[in-house]
Amino acid sequence: MTSATKVIDSPARPRADRGRSLRASSRFEWAAVGLAAAIAVGAHVDAWAHGHVASTLETFFTPWHALLYASFAATTAFLVLCAAWTGARPWEWVRVLPDGYGLSLVGCVLFGIGGVLDLGWHLTFGIERNFQALVSPTHLILIGSAGLIGSGALRAAWRRPGRAIGWPAIASATLTLTMLTFFGQFDHPFTSQWAALGATLVPAQPAEELGILGVIFQSALLMGVVLLLVRRFDLPLGSLTFLMGVNAVFVTMIHGLDLVILVGVLGGVAADVAYRALRPSAARLPQLRVFAFVVPAVLYALYFRGLIVADGVWWPVHLWAGAPVVAGLTGLLVSYCVVPPPAPAAAAAEPVAAATLRA
Repeated sequence: MTSATKVIDSPARPRADRGRSLRASSRFEWAAVGLAAAIAVGAHVDAWAHGHVASTLETFFTPWHALLYASFAATTAFLVLCAAWTGARPWEWVRVLPDGYGLSLVGCVLFGIGGVLDLGWHLTFGIERNFQALVSPTHLILIGSAGLIGSGALRAAWRRPGRAIGWPAIASATLTLTMLTFFGQFDHPFTSQWAALGATLVPAQPAEELGILGVIFQSALLMGVVLLLVRRFDLPLGSLTFLMGVNAVFVTMIHGLDLVILVGVLGGVAADVAYRALRPSAARLPQLRVFAFVVPAVLYALYFRGLIVADGVWWPVHLWAGAPVVAGLTGLLVSYCVVPPPAPAAAAAEPVAAATLRA
């Protein structure tokens, strides 16, 4: 039986193999990741404009939206052309794209629908301001769709046999985390620095509570992505530095906080060192639990140290010294969700026995 794949890496070919599935080359994967990154950049630039350019709040048709939707159009065109190149019919395009990228094309369709709905939403209800833009229904469609688009290389790597992972998939995981933190920027310690001197305009207790909640929320998002990677793949050296450092750059695009980049990079270096030292995996659960605690704990220890040096903090020592521990405990809890401890054999057999009795 002949293989039903063809590699997207060369000029036009005859269509005798019409409708065959494509196998992604390295160039295809980097092109897809690069175009998805352009969408992420467009989204963050648009978010920056919402907070810094007053005219952005007056109309849907802005240079920032043009950048976002041009990146989306280029990504869609790339995937459509690759699918059409096989000679497949339009309703077969999701199937013939490389494994993992069919959902990226679905994400493009949803993004286009979300864009039309967003235009109608703005014309009907006006332009969102500040936090409103993050929870607007049409914007949530756009964010979710962008996540589907950007995670194509990660899905493709996940479905391949073995534990190897290439850099396109690591970049894809970084984009996935970036879209999560984009939505969660309303309470991110990197952007809402509640503990910094002069940073709060609300009473002390709500500012302290929001700060700690941000540590918990962002630690859970970060470790959810990191632990999924650790469970499935053997990560190359520097991958966690890349993931956490690039994510910090995206956060900085909106608020211009240079300290965040240094904290993200140093936190990523510490995570890479911990990964090499502990070699966490589902088969080495104690090491995985320690890793899940150490990574967010060290990240937020670096964060509060940076705040103290740069601006000073008004939080009492009980809070800023305890926050990294809270981050670590959050990572530890997430590890039990991502890699639960094995159940005893008797307990694992109970559902099977119950199903047999019902049958």
